[in-house]
Amino acid sequence: MRIARTIIMSLLVSGCLFCFTSTGYSQGTNLGVIRGTVTDPNGARIPNATVQVTDLETGISRDLTTDSDGNYEVAALKPGNYRVNVTAAGFKTTVKEVVVQGSDIVRADVRTEVGVATETVVVSGEDAGLIERDQPVIGGTITN
Repeated sequence: MRIARTIIMSLLVSGCLFCFTSTGYSQGTNLGVIRGTVTDPNGARIPNATVQVTDLETGISRDLTTDSDGNYEVAALKPGNYRVNVTAAGFKTTVKEVVVQGSDIVRADVRTEVGVATETVVVSGEDAGLIERDQPVIGGTITN
């Protein structure tokens, strides 16, 4: 009788511990993602374009290149303002500013213009879409 009671208590404690640890791991993080596609004026995707994402608060930047489909993604970004610089051979340098809030996935698609890389095109005033295509959750930012 005591052995059965000890086994049942052990299973109950193990089950409670399992439930609490899985709840703790499912909380998520406060780190966001910037992803996008680099295209030319005709909408064709540009592979191997150089993308630099800079945190405007700290000045720390990350350098990467687009994949064969012209896509890029920068993960684990703290909330804040970022500048995305895109450079590709035969195209003007394009600059776009993006705001990451919480664990958002922000689209920063860039359409380049034909020209010399020393010329710069600044894209601003572009609102994010109302429909979230990349993250199937409802979220918001709460301020004090």
